[in-house]
Amino acid sequence: MLSKPDLAILGAGGTGRYMRDVALRTGSYREVFYLDDDTEKQSSGVDGAPTMGPLEHWQELPPDTQFLSSLYAPAANQAHWRRVTSLKIPDDRWTSVLDPTAVISKNSTIGVGCFIGSHTTIEPGVSLANHCAIAQNVTIAHDTKISSYSYCAFQVAIGSRVSVGEYTFVGIGARIRGDLEIGRNSLIGVGATVISAVPPSAVVVGNPARPLEKSIKGLRR
Repeated sequence: MLSKPDLAILGAGGTGRYMRDVALRTGSYREVFYLDDDTEKQSSGVDGAPTMGPLEHWQELPPDTQFLSSLYAPAANQAHWRRVTSLKIPDDRWTSVLDPTAVISKNSTIGVGCFIGSHTTIEPGVSLANHCAIAQNVTIAHDTKISSYSYCAFQVAIGSRVSVGEYTFVGIGARIRGDLEIGRNSLIGVGATVISAVPPSAVVVGNPARPLEKSIKGLRR
């Protein structure tokens, strides 16, 4: 019988801590711990789990260790992805963690390095590209496409046949009407109701959602 691998989660913040809880519930991993650049977390650990060092220390872990990124944040997903790719972790070392309570259609497609939280529903025809993270109590309706390194916070609802561009961050409780295109690297604000297409790098808030004058680049200044 093959032994279970260890799981190293990149980032020991709130998202990473939740991912660890879910990973432990799956029973698929021997140990679940963190890598984080924060020296305080390296010395003290988080929630009783060790932080084995900065992100670059992934190469020092056993060769069967698998990896999952928790490094997602509003207006920062693209920057986080550049950091993750700079580590050059091989594709076959990334794993997807799916909460046992999630309802995931057999006719959906889940990429590598993805995360799906508790009580989330993924309907038929949905496609999640690599390294997407979907929090708890999210509904993604049929035939929607989520591009790589995008994040949906909890209680998000996305209608059918929506196209979500890479590096997008969808805030808590946001709603997106069906048949829309959400541009890459965009930010959907908390509780926003999106009823029209969102251009790339836009920040939209409100009900109905309207763009802010500042784009993602403007928020970083």
